[in-house]
Amino acid sequence: MRLERGGIKKLLLAGLIPGPAHGYQLIRRLEESSGGSWAPSPGSVYPTLEMLVDEGLLTCAATGDKKVYSLTPAGRKAARAVEKAPKPWDLDAGPGELRLPLRDITHAVHAAARQVGTEGNPDQIAKAIDVLRSTRQQLYLLLAEG
Repeated sequence: MRLERGGIKKLLLAGLIPGPAHGYQLIRRLEESSGGSWAPSPGSVYPTLEMLVDEGLLTCAATGDKKVYSLTPAGRKAARAVEKAPKPWDLDAGPGELRLPLRDITHAVHAAARQVGTEGNPDQIAKAIDVLRSTRQQLYLLLAEG
């Protein structure tokens, strides 16, 4: 998934609304928010957190060997402004209220296919490939109808 310019800043700010966190906690919060479909890389999170501190939107306090980040009043205002905005993972799935169910069933099918791939015998794997190939074709036919 590709983020818009400045997207990681917005997501990190919104990720701190529930409360202070260190970088790894923020990565996990965002991964959970996306239903496991996306997690930012540490290489993008930590420099962005430092930039947000420099901009006065976050404070940073060392607790043991971790840096814990909190929203400043200006950061809270900025976070509230982006909190209700659609998230990139919501926009990827489809229109309206069907986005999340489509994403959920896609993940469930992926998990089932992986399990057949690891646990199934060669005949079962071949049948699974046929089922998925047919399903893919049917999905494209749905789009062709519109």
